[in-house]
Amino acid sequence: MAKLTDITGIGPALAGRLTDAGITTVDAVAKATPSALAEVQGLSVASARLVIADARKVARSSAAPAKAAPKAPEAKAAEKATAPAAKKDGKAKKGSKGSSKSKAKAKSKLKKASAKKADRKKKAKKQLEARIDSLGNQIAALGKAQKKLTKQLKEAKAARKKL
Repeated sequence: MAKLTDITGIGPALAGRLTDAGITTVDAVAKATPSALAEVQGLSVASARLVIADARKVARSSAAPAKAAPKAPEAKAAEKATAPAAKKDGKAKKGSKGSSKSKAKAKSKLKKASAKKADRKKKAKKQLEARIDSLGNQIAALGKAQKKLTKQLKEAKAARKKL
């Protein structure tokens, strides 16, 4: 299977940041949008487009030609025996920490975005309430002006009749 560093433009540091963001495979990069990749520090939207294009090439070239034959029971047992050794190296744990960190980051971003949206709603509501109050005051002033003008009109009509 191809590694993130097999993609042109992705070195070890950027691969680490992508992994922290939850993008762990070449296929994930190939399927990502430029704007999603650009959220990772060190990538612009333009460079993300180039990285995605190369990731698609790498994904196509590394695609498995055929499904592997089922493993013999002895091979499965050998894999199980070596699995704890991989965990002791810290490699298996590191991957799980990275994904939980990225989930926590995503939750944090979502909370911040929700809070910003709520703040914008409150601000818009406050502005609308102020506008409604202002219009109410204008209507009240127009009502007073209308009464005054109606009185003046009656007086003018009465004066005309006298002439």
